[in-house]
Amino acid sequence: MSWLKKNKYLIAILFVAVSGIGVVIYLYKPHKNIEKSQSVYVGNCKDFYKESLNKIDQWQNKIVMLTGNISSSDLSGVMLGEKFYCQFKDSIISSTIKLSDKITIKGRIIGFDDLLEEIKLDKCIIIKL
Repeated sequence: MSWLKKNKYLIAILFVAVSGIGVVIYLYKPHKNIEKSQSVYVGNCKDFYKESLNKIDQWQNKIVMLTGNISSSDLSGVMLGEKFYCQFKDSIISSTIKLSDKITIKGRIIGFDDLLEEIKLDKCIIIKL
């Protein structure tokens, strides 16, 4: 095998290895830590719903801290103020919450459900019960 052919194979193998490492780093980057992240909005859930309804795409993947009353709950989350469905980071937490409790939740907005007209939050944590 000539020197030129060996270099081509070596460069190709090196390129594939570096590309593979880059893809692995990109795919497995650390997730946002909700506890340590700064909230973009802090306030009442009714006020936020009025403000964000027409421009919900701007709030995608933003962290907000909302205060409101619990209107319903299930194993994975709660309904805050009848317009926000909050999925908890830990499913155990939702069993300690009672209906009509005033609560402050911090979480990431993942979108708007057109059918139910709800704003969905995930990775929620309880700030104040």
